[in-house]
Amino acid sequence: VAFLGVGVPRVVLPVNLEAELATRGMSMHPYWKLFLSPDAPACTSSVIQLLWQAPRDARPDALLITDDNLLEGAMEGLLTAGIHVGTELDVVAHCNFPWLGATALPVQRIGFDTRRMLQTCMELIDRQRRNEAVPPLTTIEAVFEHELAGRPTLPSATPARNTTAQPAQFPLHQKG
Repeated sequence: VAFLGVGVPRVVLPVNLEAELATRGMSMHPYWKLFLSPDAPACTSSVIQLLWQAPRDARPDALLITDDNLLEGAMEGLLTAGIHVGTELDVVAHCNFPWLGATALPVQRIGFDTRRMLQTCMELIDRQRRNEAVPPLTTIEAVFEHELAGRPTLPSATPARNTTAQPAQFPLHQKG
């Protein structure tokens, strides 16, 4: 699995990522962890092309893109390198929904429904204004794009719950 993201690696990547991948029969080499600028899609394209110049048995069969701003450059690089996404490479990309764009290649999108986040925030603010108790931490779970099919445009958020954040969740912290 190759990882394409922005930011500082020690902050972005879970400490035990390689171990977690290994339990699922997957691997990640240190040189497959790529951190690029979202402001330079041409560089993203070039780095992706370089990564897939390796012989087939020495290159990743999956690409995880953690910032949707890198998606366009990555797709351009894969197209230029002649990689067949969906057959020889699976791509999973983060995005916030609703996603209005389309890609030329089959990409699985995972992310957070911004409508649900805003709805939950508004409900929590309203509860605070009514002096009702709110949990110290509320989570919004990440969803795949296909899981949003059939949901109302502005879903009513599930009641806030007191829980600990999971890696695939977005925490909303209450100050005070």
